[in-house]
Amino acid sequence: MVTMSVFSTSQLHSAGHNDRFIRTEVRTGDLTRLRQGGYTSDRLSSPEQQHRLLLESTRQRLGSATVLSHTSAALLHGWPVPASALSRVTCTRTREPTGGGNLSRWLHAYAGVLGEHELTEIEGFRVTTAARTAADAARLLSRDDAVVMLDAALHRSRSGEDEAMRHAVAEQLAAEGRKRGAGGAHRALRLASGFAESPAESRSRLAFHDHGIPEPVLQFSVVDRFGRVVAITDFAWPDYGVVGEVDGRIKYESLLRPGERAVDAVIREKRRENDIQALGWVVFRWFPDDLSNPAVLCSRLRRLLDGRVTHSGLSV
Repeated sequence: MVTMSVFSTSQLHSAGHNDRFIRTEVRTGDLTRLRQGGYTSDRLSSPEQQHRLLLESTRQRLGSATVLSHTSAALLHGWPVPASALSRVTCTRTREPTGGGNLSRWLHAYAGVLGEHELTEIEGFRVTTAARTAADAARLLSRDDAVVMLDAALHRSRSGEDEAMRHAVAEQLAAEGRKRGAGGAHRALRLASGFAESPAESRSRLAFHDHGIPEPVLQFSVVDRFGRVVAITDFAWPDYGVVGEVDGRIKYESLLRPGERAVDAVIREKRRENDIQALGWVVFRWFPDDLSNPAVLCSRLRRLLDGRVTHSGLSV
């Protein structure tokens, strides 16, 4: 069997495999067809992995005047992209500024002009810069998906540069004028925050916004009377003495220390919660699955907040 993870039909033929063999391997699942003439023997674990293999399979077909852009570039920048946007490679052909681009089953090529200041390289691919990518991808995505992506883009630059990144994306959107989706991208950018540390936090914040929940403080430091930080919570409503935590398997996996089991992280998190509660705070927890019905989640939170008297007597 071919040992390369990504290969073309011609490479399979060169290895002595005919078209019948290829069809059989695809049918049995030993090969996965990434695109016309492109295959992988890797077991696909996620849409993101499949898209990266699709990019690799498409690499030789892009040409020197083609730059990865939009959602493909967003994935390479390390930002979350919805699976529905990963079925095609997205790129910009810089030699066709006045054309209408090209759309096929595997590729969406946009036509446009890119300056050298809008180009960079990631993993050997020529891609649009972070600001250009964020602006282009945000125009294609729904509001919620755009905010999730923009939150990640701003979070990556939080070392004193998140506002510079926000300004750069806004400038890109302004330069693109009235392109389709520009209005929605501007609205998503206004809602974006570099303090969200996961898609679940981003979607939770949007649910609160849509259902009239008071705006929370993100990444809130709970401190004791000596000024020591007891915990940093995902959300907080200090006027109500409530902190919020969105839990999930990925979150607990990220808390694992070398040699620990999942139960160790859970126990440590429970002790952390006890420390927060000992200072007078109420901890409100929810899970990513709860975001499938945001009205119910926000109703629960609203009842909790309404039942709390505005206070200023916490040991913080």
